[in-house]
Amino acid sequence: MKKWILITISVLVVGFVGFQWYSSKKSAQPVAAQVRTAVVQQGKLDVKISGSGTVQPVTSEDIKSTIDTNEIDEVLVETGEKVKRILL
Repeated sequence: MKKWILITISVLVVGFVGFQWYSSKKSAQPVAAQVRTAVVQQGKLDVKISGSGTVQPVTSEDIKSTIDTNEIDEVLVETGEKVKRILL
């Protein structure tokens, strides 16, 4: 008797799952994309963009003194200025 109850329940579960799958396939229709059209006009286009954030360098260099272990007090060149190595 238990065998027939298990078979009946299994058939009902498989049938329910199959019905749900079939009804979801039947009701799923392809959705058409909405298309907006406009008349082309010649004119000036002004676009303003704003934002916030931080600027960080891609590379950086630490300045070290090889003559002695004292700290460097000042650097006598500006950012972007080309410098040459002087051998002492």
